[in-house]
Amino acid sequence: MHDPHSPRPTTTAAMASVAFIMAYQVASRATRDTLFFSQFHVRSVLLMVAVAAVPAIVASLLATRAIVRHDSCRRPSSSAPP
Repeated sequence: MHDPHSPRPTTTAAMASVAFIMAYQVASRATRDTLFFSQFHVRSVLLMVAVAAVPAIVASLLATRAIVRHDSCRRPSSSAPP
């Protein structure tokens, strides 16, 4: 009979998948940092983050405006109740 305290095969597979994904992320970030710091000085990290943040902020503002402009849930102002 099945022991109620033992993990199910799907639970075990899910936990193994999560462990693999976490290991992959840790290894990829370590590789990214190693390659970055082999080419650039540590002080350049702040400059790189600031330079990358500017277009990200601009893109988020433009995306927000586009979402508001093309929102299908909004009623046209001419059909608003008096």
